[in-house]
Amino acid sequence: MSSILEPELAAGYDRVRPLAGKPFRAACYAPFNSMYLDTFGLVRACCVNRRYVLGELTRQRLDDIWFGNRARSLRDAMVRYDLRMGCEFCEWQIRNGNFTDPRAHQASVHAKKYDGFGVERAEPPTERGAARYWPTNLEFNLSNTCNLECVTCNGEFSSSIRSRREKLPPLPRVYGDEFFADLEKYLVHVRSAQFLGGEPFLITEHFRVWEMMARQNTMEWVGILTNGTIWNDKVERVLATLPVTIAMSMDGVTKQTFEAIRTNAVYETFMENFRRFLAYCRGHKRQMGFNFTLSRLNQHEFADFLLFADSYDCDVNVCTLVFPEPMSLYTLPRAELAVVIRDFERRDDEMKRSLQRNRVVWDSALANLRNELRRSHETLPVAKQALVLEEAAAAPPSVAGEPERAVFAEAARPSRLIDGFASAPPLTPDQEEAGRRDALARLAAWSSTPVEQLLTGSGDVIERVENGSGSFLGLGVDLVGRTLEDLRSVLAEKLGHDWKVDDLEATGARIDRIMDLGVGTQRNAMLRAIILPRFGGADRLAGLRVLMARR
Repeated sequence: MSSILEPELAAGYDRVRPLAGKPFRAACYAPFNSMYLDTFGLVRACCVNRRYVLGELTRQRLDDIWFGNRARSLRDAMVRYDLRMGCEFCEWQIRNGNFTDPRAHQASVHAKKYDGFGVERAEPPTERGAARYWPTNLEFNLSNTCNLECVTCNGEFSSSIRSRREKLPPLPRVYGDEFFADLEKYLVHVRSAQFLGGEPFLITEHFRVWEMMARQNTMEWVGILTNGTIWNDKVERVLATLPVTIAMSMDGVTKQTFEAIRTNAVYETFMENFRRFLAYCRGHKRQMGFNFTLSRLNQHEFADFLLFADSYDCDVNVCTLVFPEPMSLYTLPRAELAVVIRDFERRDDEMKRSLQRNRVVWDSALANLRNELRRSHETLPVAKQALVLEEAAAAPPSVAGEPERAVFAEAARPSRLIDGFASAPPLTPDQEEAGRRDALARLAAWSSTPVEQLLTGSGDVIERVENGSGSFLGLGVDLVGRTLEDLRSVLAEKLGHDWKVDDLEATGARIDRIMDLGVGTQRNAMLRAIILPRFGGADRLAGLRVLMARR
């Protein structure tokens, strides 16, 4: 679906955006004013765009990433309103018409969040005279440390799920002294920041950033999205030293629904801490909010949840759940989705009479579901890729003429191919070489075409292509610095979107996969890939080796 927005659609989208004072027009300002730092050390423009990675901090410095070629390419695309570089989710929201209500700053289009942050030029410009920019907003998701095992989450965002449900070893810590030294000069320009998780108040790296921010004393807004289970002296010190706005994740208004979804959480403890955070926010004249992940599990409580939030004058941000598919409203059969919409419509008059602060949230959520019903489910941006995307979040109170709102987005939640090798036993260099030779022999017996190889880092980012021709599989695309998901998209574009996949072997030590690509009955290519883990120092899983042949 991803494409360049048509001029008429782009103009309609821009009419409801707060663009006064912006030095130029862009479909999204995230690549110009924001960085998202994830649990694997990958840097992205935002939490939603998983496909186009700006860089990898395990092998690059922060300056090389922010002022690098990939960041500049994404900025150029945004000025052209070109959403083909990982921006499928926002294009889906725009083409669904989610932006048409000018009130709908929440739950509309994720990219609108970044309209609220400043665009600050950096001097000097590049050698070719192109403008450079400093980020004025940072989004931190530096660890998956979390004490909950929410049923809609996974091990990338919860250490408890990773160890107990997925039976995998802990993720490596990737943010060290070098990163924090590099971060120092960026904080001079940053005015707003958001801290996600995991549970932010359990993440050591987040406390280190908060200490740096307190010393610099330049922050205007610090958003923390908490699961509401933690209140202690360390939390109180953060609240005392920074301009913190709190949003609490709460996926049910009743104890039964809340605890069924947010495994390990205790409703009474959450409510006790809610009252503490609410008292803090009111005492400091800051807005408080909730994140509510709307799903099949809690849609029956959505209206009552908004009434509950309104009773405390708290904002609600509605997160869009796409995966796990059995829990998503957006993967319901059309007839069942229509029933959900009719249930919402039965309470529509009541909500219009009763809601004040969250009236637009109700209207937007209902409109979004109606829009989806009018469109084919096949237009979902990620459902076939097994991803979870969280919906738009409010910007901090820098949007002229709009009230301060407290809510902001959680991170997207897809999995990476490397995650499937997290439990692989460490290999010596000789063992790795033996595995590579065995894979070469298998592929040589399967196809007479040359075997091509690529190496990835810890975040599925391609570091090197080994084939002698410079063009992997003759695709004519430079893959270095792009992700394996980028490779999948290129293969789909070049060879066909209909994939028939047969796993000959899928273990923690090797994946051996045959892929038949084409469109409909026309089959264009058959590929076989053997994927092996690569290890670095201290037996650390460093990346993957992908060997592939075509016939």
